[in-house]
Amino acid sequence: MIKLYANKFLISVKQNGFAWSIYRFGSRYSPIAKNFFLSKLKKIELRNNIPGLNTFEQNYRFWNDYDWKRGGEEWSVDKEWKEKLKDMIITNEISNEDTVLEIGPGTGRMTKYLLQQARQVIGVEISRKCVDILNDTFRKSDNFTVYHIDSISLPFVKNKSIDIIFSYDVFVHIDKVVFEKYFSEFDRILKPDGKIVIHYNKTGEKEGTFFSKFNERDFNYLLSKFGFKLVNDIDPYLLRDNIPTGKGSGQSVSILKRN
Repeated sequence: MIKLYANKFLISVKQNGFAWSIYRFGSRYSPIAKNFFLSKLKKIELRNNIPGLNTFEQNYRFWNDYDWKRGGEEWSVDKEWKEKLKDMIITNEISNEDTVLEIGPGTGRMTKYLLQQARQVIGVEISRKCVDILNDTFRKSDNFTVYHIDSISLPFVKNKSIDIIFSYDVFVHIDKVVFEKYFSEFDRILKPDGKIVIHYNKTGEKEGTFFSKFNERDFNYLLSKFGFKLVNDIDPYLLRDNIPTGKGSGQSVSILKRN
């Protein structure tokens, strides 16, 4: 774990500069001096174009170094919640005739449900560890293929060949530049009547997380630019039991279609 965060810090220094990196990590881990660090961050960000902590290189290194022994279930609320989520965004949205492209399957937390529902699933993953785990876990599944990528390019996917693009717990960690590059590929590979099922955070960066600053305004800009429309908007954490009214997480699983 120390190596994981040390590498993240070193890449941050390379991309954002030493001062910004010190102030950013200080604002997160030093609550007493938090306001001081935040004021310093604002000054630097006003003067410079700061990529932040969610560039492709940052994510590539972080998730390749990550310890996947819990299989991504550390981000599931509980089994009941996960079943509700599966029913709402997989069972309801995907048919047994669909070819699905999953961005960031991790170790297969949602992939196993996609394989039960879809005709074919193509996984795209930046972590070599995860690719190895996926190939082993689903070695008997003849409707699954996974590709390791080290750039935002999907040359192995044909134009207009995908019915559903699916991604959960991935784009909350992706910055605007990378998000837009992915959308450019989505526009190329999605069938005219296809759908995108994508999870992101409307309010942008959340304290205590590595969520990106990408927010709902940025999302709406991409929808307009690439000709997609929002047809459903689900807050996954409202699927938990006993949630007070109005206490949403700000996160969204957005269902998109072409205009």
